[in-house]
Amino acid sequence: MNSPPQRRLTGLAASIVVAGLLIGAAIYASSYLGPAKTVTKTTTTVSYVTLNEGPLSYTSGVSANGLELSVVLNSSSMQPKGAVGARVEVLNTLNQSVSLPVVTNQNLTAWNNEDFVCSDNPSVSLVGFGVFSGLFSQKNISAAGPPLQLAPPVLLPCAIALPVNETTFLPDSDATISSNGSQEPPYTVTAEVNATSGYCTGSGVSGHGGEIDCGANPGLVGYWNQNIAAGGNLNFTSPSFVYFSPGEYTIVATDAWNQYVYAYFTVV
Repeated sequence: MNSPPQRRLTGLAASIVVAGLLIGAAIYASSYLGPAKTVTKTTTTVSYVTLNEGPLSYTSGVSANGLELSVVLNSSSMQPKGAVGARVEVLNTLNQSVSLPVVTNQNLTAWNNEDFVCSDNPSVSLVGFGVFSGLFSQKNISAAGPPLQLAPPVLLPCAIALPVNETTFLPDSDATISSNGSQEPPYTVTAEVNATSGYCTGSGVSGHGGEIDCGANPGLVGYWNQNIAAGGNLNFTSPSFVYFSPGEYTIVATDAWNQYVYAYFTVV
């Protein structure tokens, strides 16, 4: 009469033993293997990168019209007086042409005046950038103030160039067929610019005669401080040219369709 209860007790005891073994194994694993790690995957734009990692691509994501703005850095860090290469590009991700009006972007216009001498590259009607000292994002860029001036403070009689006001992106390309609304036929414009520090050489740097030649370094090395007199020297040996000091910097790219991308590099 007592056998069935004894079997049930035996089964319960076995269960308790098994549970105890499992708990012990878990405690052992936690002690020697450490806590389990959670791996989170994301498809959003990179917002932080480690040093010496590159090339690095920051993207806006694809817009409703199929365009994607991107910034590609060859490195996330450099030594003082070194250089970081950066390409800013608008790409048509669709396998068909996309025709769009080119609208006025106030930041694009203002930043181009700080980054390029005469802004004679028609691509600056489509895409541009500003470089800021410090770490900024969409949340606090309004507090950043004006960008660092990458173009030398030179007064030149710049040729009048009408801005692009309509464009057609070719399929899967950053190449466009653009027009400025004049009687000129449409022409090819690549929606791409390189972020560079500019300089000028030769005489006549004030724009009052003489020969002058303005160009750009292959990458970002520093900026111009207009509060310091250049003394007629607009090369990188000028007293008004400042190499990037150690710290963190933000490249903010934008285009004529109000897309923005934030990319970062560090001077160590």
